[in-house]
This record gives sequence, C-alpha cells and structure tokens, in this order.
Amino acid sequence: MRDDVPSGPPIEALFAQRARFERFLRRRVRSSADADDVLQTAFANALKRDRWPRDRTRVVTWFYRVLRRTLLDHVRREDARARGIARRASTATLGAATEEALRSTVCACVADLLPTLRPEHADILRRVELDGDAVSTVARTLGITPGNAAVRVHRARRALATRLEDLCGACTTHGCLRCTCAERGPAPGV
Repeated sequence: MRDDVPSGPPIEALFAQRARFERFLRRRVRSSADADDVLQTAFANALKRDRWPRDRTRVVTWFYRVLRRTLLDHVRREDARARGIARRASTATLGAATEEALRSTVCACVADLLPTLRPEHADILRRVELDGDAVSTVARTLGITPGNAAVRVHRARRALATRLEDLCGACTTHGCLRCTCAERGPAPGV
C-alpha cells in the first residue's frame, strides 16, 4: 500500500460499514447490482485519493462524501444513457410514421409514371422500389449479374427522376407529402 493511504483500522472501518453503505445505495439506485457497482467504484475512488482524513475517526464520514459523488456520477451516466435510448426510440418511431406517409404518396406518383418509362426500366423499378425485392434477387430472375441489375436500377431511377421533375417541378426538390401532381394531368411528352 502507499504510505499516505491508511492501513489497518481506518480501512477496516470502511469494510465493516459495507452493509450500511449498501443499504444507503439500494434506496437510491434501481437494483442491488447497481448498488454493488457504485460501492465498488467508490471504494476504488477512495483508495486512489491522495488525501485521507487526518482524524482517523472521520474516515466513514469522509467516505460518505466519496460515495455520494460516485453515486451522482452513476445517476448522471444512467440519465444520459436513458436520454440517448429515448432519443433513438423517438427517431425510429417518427421515422416509421413519416416513411409510411412518404411511401404511400411517392408510390402513387411512381406507379402512375412507370408506364411512361421504357418497359425494362418500369419492370426493374416496380420490382425493386415498389415490391421491395433485392437487386440480387431481381438479377437472378432476369438472368443478369447483380452489377448489371444495379446499373439498370440506377438508370431507371434517373429516368424516373426526369419524369417526376417534368410533372411535379419544384415538388420533387422540396419533397412534398401532399402530392397534387396527378390532378395536373400527364407529364409533358406522355
């Protein structure tokens, strides 16, 4: 042990009070496992300290201050973790609702415009974008390589984007969810 860390009775006084420290912590944390973790961390923090009370009878009181600081750190970490989980959960929920609204609107526009594309472009977009098939699956059914299928999907998307810009104009740039494009009539050149 280091020279400045008390040995003998002061350390033994802390270990003798272990049950009291655990009761103190269990009332303040979620589980006994958390209480044990905080207590062990507090013991480790105490042993790392350069200064111990000069009056050896005050070691338990001093340790309660170490224990409270360690508990506060634990609570802050748990709160931060809970906020992060809640933030991710709200994003996922919001994303799913927004995605469904976007999908229904976009799918209506895309389905209306698919017949205006070349048949091979319309077919691959219908399979990949509307039916949700994987590009590799579509490639196997068409008898082409996955790379070739990916190139076809890319070209088909570009052709569809051009059609959407012709029909919807600024709507495609801003990503509106209240599409009124169908009310305007067919795209020019269709």
